[in-house]
Amino acid sequence: MLSLLLKRTVRRWRQIVVLITPFLLLPLIFAGGTPESKCSYVVLLVTIYWVTSAVPLAVSSLLPIVLFPLFGILPSSKVGQNYMKVFLKKLSFNTLMLGFMCTTAFLSMWISNTAATSLMIPIVECILQELSASMDDDQTTTNSMIMLPNENVFPHRSGQKSETNRSDGDYTVLPSTQEPETTKTDSDYTIPEPIIRRASVVARIQDYRKCTLIAVAYASNFGGSTTTTGTGPNLVLMEFLSTYVTFLFCESTSKESRVRVKNLIRRQYKELGPMNFHQTIILVLFIILVLLWFFRRPEFIPGWSSFLPSGYIQDSVAGIGIVFLMFAVPSRLDFLCCDCKEINPPPRALPWSVVQKKLPWGILLLMGGGYALADGSKASGLSKLVGANLTGLSTLPPIAIVAILAIAASFLTEVASNAAAATILMPVLSDISESIHVHPIFLMLPATLACSFAFILPVSTPPNALISEVCGLTVTDMLKPGLVTKFVSLAILILMTNTLGVYMFNLNEFPTWAIEKVVLNLTENCVTPSN
Repeated sequence: MLSLLLKRTVRRWRQIVVLITPFLLLPLIFAGGTPESKCSYVVLLVTIYWVTSAVPLAVSSLLPIVLFPLFGILPSSKVGQNYMKVFLKKLSFNTLMLGFMCTTAFLSMWISNTAATSLMIPIVECILQELSASMDDDQTTTNSMIMLPNENVFPHRSGQKSETNRSDGDYTVLPSTQEPETTKTDSDYTIPEPIIRRASVVARIQDYRKCTLIAVAYASNFGGSTTTTGTGPNLVLMEFLSTYVTFLFCESTSKESRVRVKNLIRRQYKELGPMNFHQTIILVLFIILVLLWFFRRPEFIPGWSSFLPSGYIQDSVAGIGIVFLMFAVPSRLDFLCCDCKEINPPPRALPWSVVQKKLPWGILLLMGGGYALADGSKASGLSKLVGANLTGLSTLPPIAIVAILAIAASFLTEVASNAAAATILMPVLSDISESIHVHPIFLMLPATLACSFAFILPVSTPPNALISEVCGLTVTDMLKPGLVTKFVSLAILILMTNTLGVYMFNLNEFPTWAIEKVVLNLTENCVTPSN
């Protein structure tokens, strides 16, 4: 019984994280009680949910809509605006790989990294399958020639090359009319040379497949970082330089559509049986939502919003809060039952996969949550507090500051989404640049680009996850090339920031617009209302 309970607990660790994390972070609220501590509670809660994926990323991004107004950090109207911001989304082996990378990088400049990678995966697979099939035909057809990279892929056991094989540039030409040699084994049986050759070709194709697909994922990250709309971190940087406002219009449904839906619901209702726990919990949450909406400000009696900061609470707080609970609570009552023999955790009351089919706005909600956290950090003063504690960096040379920030951002993005990492760092870097009197772009630009250098973990970015799933890569498979790619990219980024970046953006001088912002902040802090 104890072992079964332990297995069930391990399997359901995400649900445990959902339950205990809000309580573990409560000391931040009760101990501090300041806007900064309350904002840090929200930031840490959302970050933990993002990192552990205890709740779908897009659903975790909805928490600022609920918590910021409840804590008096930002009103609902300002938090909701963050979720409506715009973002879009004869050949050698090495040359072929370069072609795949260039194509992916170019596509990723104009569409999202995930879309570019998804578009290139079937193309790469088809080309490699045709290449493998053509090699099969070449080996079974008489008077044909097979051309493979000459990297001692098929060495003889004696260590000497066959005299009948001749070298042609970078390739070894194997006449198919040549009698295959046999290799004597310790068991006195022979293996035909074509079989050995074919096994080597298959192994080589599989290695090349892994390498090419990893290169495609990397190229999508590099390509997306070159344009404003290519990836999320670039949009986060632009948000601090200029604001884009867009309205999303939803087309209203027609009368015929409503009639069809009504008839469908009636037929489905007749087929339903008695209510189970899943249906009951949805009904209870719905009733709670209606009551929260009704008693928020009923006019004839004081509503529950009257006990909270005035002007901060709207209907979206209750609505998004109940929606989050639907994604968090289990769909079966045996979640904490010790007598249940089921080890795997039950599904949530509202699975994200169901919502994603009808509302494919996961990246929209994720980016909106990042923007909301940034606004909340700024409004509560949390970003200024963190920046004040990091002013010790001012004693370091500028190139060392850039290196530290770029490395920190590149490793933070391995455990958090690119947009989330950039959103967490941008307010802090903006305040640090003001406090140490350094050009803001000198700190923010390399950190923003480093947020796209997620090459190590399969779960760090959607392109990496796609390649890992299709190719069956392990963490070790991506760790080896990922570390090399990350440090080479960081070295180039640091070098270009301190050379070409200084020349292009005049980073050696503190800009006028930044001076005006500092003066404005000082004025706001120094001026007090008269009695």
